[in-house]
Amino acid sequence: MKFLQLPIYKTIIMPNSRTVIKTAPTTVPYIMSKEIALFIQKLNELPVVINKAQIGAVIHSIKVNNRSFKHRPLCGKYNIPIEQKKTESSE
Repeated sequence: MKFLQLPIYKTIIMPNSRTVIKTAPTTVPYIMSKEIALFIQKLNELPVVINKAQIGAVIHSIKVNNRSFKHRPLCGKYNIPIEQKKTESSE
């Protein structure tokens, strides 16, 4: 969807008060999980950047371009012998 320039708002959500970020980024705000609703409410107060017709075009494009996920084992992709794969019982 290259024709739409939608803003992306980044934030780090702390799941609980005991969560520690060793190296917190200075450019990304962080909030507690209970503040998510307020964060979204503030985003909803920003100016509209996409109209209903554009949303419909995005939905249509997603539906048209939707493809089934084709699982490819990484062992084959990266030429790793299956014998080297660790399982729970091999640890």
